[in-house]
Amino acid sequence: MEYQGKDLFRRVGIPTPRGTFAMTADDVRKFIAANPGSWVLKSQVMMGGRGKAGGIKFADDAAQGDILAKELIGKVLRNVQNPDGEEVKSLLVEEKVAIASEAYVSITIDRAKKQPVIMVTAQGGMDVEEVAAEHPEAIAYYWIDPAAGYSPFMARQLAFAAELPAGYHKAFPKIVGSLYDLFMKYGASLVEINPLVLTKDGSVIAS
Repeated sequence: MEYQGKDLFRRVGIPTPRGTFAMTADDVRKFIAANPGSWVLKSQVMMGGRGKAGGIKFADDAAQGDILAKELIGKVLRNVQNPDGEEVKSLLVEEKVAIASEAYVSITIDRAKKQPVIMVTAQGGMDVEEVAAEHPEAIAYYWIDPAAGYSPFMARQLAFAAELPAGYHKAFPKIVGSLYDLFMKYGASLVEINPLVLTKDGSVIAS
């Protein structure tokens, strides 16, 4: 689930928003009370499209967090991918960040070429399948020779090809390198960050 993926990201040095894993509304209330600010409550389910399915809420204080957590925990989320639905049993509570731009980056296996491929688009925060169908030219690809491994120039080429905003450029090679390390270390079939956020203060984080 997302909270577990974020833990893996932090282990390899990929920045993520501050947050906590919560099993109950009381967990959410106590956390927000101890950490005043604006927070995002994310349903932890093994399905995409949580926002459209009503599985993501925003809370500005502990009382609101408690109310929204009670609405989410126990709710069954459904979408076209999962018409039977999945019950929400836990939440990831993350700080709300001021977003300047959203990108998408992933590494998967191209089975035809039998090589890892990095995919990047400046159109983050939405289904990459939708981007591929409607704007295939917006996705940049780089195939990696596993024997040679990753090099930062690959990320620089991808950032240019995908037309990522300039604010991404300094942090992007390290983040992609860390993502590749994660991909290889765990023998993953897919690792992705969606969205990779450029904040208004210039930080780049996996949100």
